[in-house]
Amino acid sequence: MIGSGLLVAAFLLGLPGLLGPGGPQDTADKPGSPPAVSREQAREKVEGVLRALDEKQKGLKDLEAEFVQTQVIHLLKEPDVSRGLLYWKEGKLRMDWTEPSRSVLVLDEKGILLHVPEEKRAERFPAGENENFGALFPGFGQTSDEMKKTYEIELMTGPKDAKTWHLRFRPRRKKMRRWVGRIGLWVDREKGVPVRLRLVDPNGKDYTELVLSKTKVNQGIKKERFMLDLPEGTKVSTPPGGLPF
Repeated sequence: MIGSGLLVAAFLLGLPGLLGPGGPQDTADKPGSPPAVSREQAREKVEGVLRALDEKQKGLKDLEAEFVQTQVIHLLKEPDVSRGLLYWKEGKLRMDWTEPSRSVLVLDEKGILLHVPEEKRAERFPAGENENFGALFPGFGQTSDEMKKTYEIELMTGPKDAKTWHLRFRPRRKKMRRWVGRIGLWVDREKGVPVRLRLVDPNGKDYTELVLSKTKVNQGIKKERFMLDLPEGTKVSTPPGGLPF
């Protein structure tokens, strides 16, 4: 699973046919029959949650957590599950997959670098002038204004959900909508940190979900954590066309 660079990049981009299955329709990021409200009331509720999230994330400097990643592909009978560790610090993100195989992905302002140690190869996806790969991880340090530039945002929280806010993000850019249908984000109300992130493909059939646990914040993660030194002999390639974002 993680042996494919495109498949790892698929977590970031929701590539159709590569991401992860929930049958004909993905219902896991739909609310439990929320009460009907007017468009203006819905907008006010979203703005209220975003303001609260901004306030809670003001002091967020870094974050580390364990994750379970589930990729569901409607053409396959079983979901693909992997595990690892995630690190975030001021716009930089690192994901270390440890099971069932090892891979490392680092995302920063320069783009994305994926390393597959067992295959002695790496793939580099440089960021273009107008690209912001960090936007694919809403809830990790971005302000509400930054998120609203990239997405239309809905509040999906049901009446029984008292521990998390559930937000749905729909890309504004046509180019991005070709690859990401929507993103579901669940945020811990008390701590203001993501606990679950789901990227759904444009057809709503395939998705990749990341569930975070044992989250620690402001542990003083060193910047060196996001510097990936490739061993001698590693073959580095840049796929033609880069990432379609």
